[in-house]
Amino acid sequence: NRPLTNTSGDNYVAYFWAEIPGYSKFNKYIGNGSSDGVYVHLGFRPAWIMWKASSSGGSNSYQWMILDSTRETNNSMFRRLLANSADAETTDTTTTAYVDFLSDGFKIRGNGSLINTGGVTYIYMAFAEQPGTTPYDTQTNAR
Repeated sequence: NRPLTNTSGDNYVAYFWAEIPGYSKFNKYIGNGSSDGVYVHLGFRPAWIMWKASSSGGSNSYQWMILDSTRETNNSMFRRLLANSADAETTDTTTTAYVDFLSDGFKIRGNGSLINTGGVTYIYMAFAEQPGTTPYDTQTNAR
């Protein structure tokens, strides 16, 4: 087995982001294992979210799952991409990976291992569809 980093002669790519209030957020949540999953406050309506399990316990803890408001225009959202897979878009028909995009965050509506195994920590990155406060100092719209 080769180390994943710091190998002499190998090239690596790293991506770094900084949080911008009302535009992007990077954080974590802990799954509750319920079909009435956790609510995550972002401070904006998300356009795109990518997350994965960062602690052991989820059978799919290696998967980076992506949901976005361009391919899925209504709640609940079922169409997902797996960032570290060559698989085509998947539509979850088993109700385990439902997610609602809200005006100020997202709500987990399923209990699948990709998004909501009880006690498992999930890390995420989210980017806004509409910034948290509009130019007219009003709140963002719900979907």
